[in-house]
Amino acid sequence: MRVNPWQIFSAETIPLFFSTATAQFLRPISDISNSGWMPSTGSSLSACIGEAVRDDAVYISADAPGAICEVLLGTSSGDPLSSINHLPRIVMSAGSGGIILRLKQGATLIKAWTYASLAGSDTLYEPTLTSGEIDSISDYTDLRLEMETTA
Repeated sequence: MRVNPWQIFSAETIPLFFSTATAQFLRPISDISNSGWMPSTGSSLSACIGEAVRDDAVYISADAPGAICEVLLGTSSGDPLSSINHLPRIVMSAGSGGIILRLKQGATLIKAWTYASLAGSDTLYEPTLTSGEIDSISDYTDLRLEMETTA
């Protein structure tokens, strides 16, 4: 099974009436833990999945169920002071199996998404957060994404 969960977060502009505001993106900036995931190049998972421009030649993968990793998400802007438009954008592909994605603030789970059976080709997934889940985030400097492969 090859799980390729990150070629994400290209910048986009959100129109607001007669002006525009640039959306804030949190990208992986460092590895916290890794058991069973492999970067396509180098030794850092976050470097392979935190690119500003999607690059399908750079990814992370796992070959067995139960592989789990966690990366720290980084922002230079802090809390965007908004309860909308927090949408992770993730491209994943797999031969078989699935993945559980967990957005956490430190050890506190904000939201988990389970994809029991991934498509066999690259597919864009856009999991959502409710306004209550977004408002529960109080420390944008300690947001983490955990990824776990399933059978």
